[in-house]
Amino acid sequence: MRMKSLFLIAVVGLFTSLVSGQEKSVTIFNLDADSEVAVIQNTNLITIYPGMELSTEGRLSLKAGQKISLLLENKKLTFKGPIVVDLSKLRSSGAEEEGSFFRRRFQQYVTSTIRQTGDLVELTTYYESNRNDTREEASGFGRRDFAIVVPEYISETFGEDKIYFRWDSIPTLNGYIFTIESQSLEEVIFKAKTKSNGITINLAELNIKHGPVYQWKAMAVHPDSTLAISPTSLFSYEPREVDSFISDLKDSGEYQLLEPFERMIYLLRQLELEGFYHTAYAYYKDLIQEEPENRLYQKLFAAFLVRMNAFEEARLVLNYSRP
Repeated sequence: MRMKSLFLIAVVGLFTSLVSGQEKSVTIFNLDADSEVAVIQNTNLITIYPGMELSTEGRLSLKAGQKISLLLENKKLTFKGPIVVDLSKLRSSGAEEEGSFFRRRFQQYVTSTIRQTGDLVELTTYYESNRNDTREEASGFGRRDFAIVVPEYISETFGEDKIYFRWDSIPTLNGYIFTIESQSLEEVIFKAKTKSNGITINLAELNIKHGPVYQWKAMAVHPDSTLAISPTSLFSYEPREVDSFISDLKDSGEYQLLEPFERMIYLLRQLELEGFYHTAYAYYKDLIQEEPENRLYQKLFAAFLVRMNAFEEARLVLNYSRP
């Protein structure tokens, strides 16, 4: 069953949706409830959703058939109704606690992602940290800053036929020149001029072969007549390899250990770790389109975009306004 995006649940006592980094908090991981929970004391209803952090003060009430999963200190706690949960006593609540090494790593990833994307300041800090890590890894290898910035999810291994090659727009006189070249033969495969900061290419129709490494870049002329250029991004086109990876992953023991609502999150993370960035990006886009109000998906997607050097896109996914 897919995660419910929004749900009104009865909360007794102080429940805050914004939690400071020093305050103990619990994270809403998943909701499986199709009706409102009864108010058990005189209090207001608070809207909670997957990806939301709450203070460990207060109580919540579940009816029969309702289920909630929480994350506390990288442990998943699952409650099934009918039950009243005192959040200040979660460690001694007798809830189902799932803490194997594999699960702890997975749950730690989800928890840290939520806390790194809680607001614009946290998102910016996460972005700057990733940029600094990238600079350190690239130091000594002639790294340079480019006038045209390209997101990293348009590189590595592509599993899709249609790819939207995009880059950050800059002031330019006559648009951009986009090229795809064979890395080994240094042969221009495709070249086009475009006024927009992106172009859609069907790799199958372009007769891009499976396996070889190709490279692409964008160039433009600034109004002061200086040349602006993007970094050269390498990619290969291997849909069969991507499909095989996904199939094998779904058959793996780790995947089968997870609940249905966790499996897609795990798949997305593994696609990224394997270097199938664009496939992960496409899956995230589909998830957001299917469940536009699911805050957990939004935060996971935004964190992915930050790691892909696409901060503005991440900010827009979370709808964070610039100060």
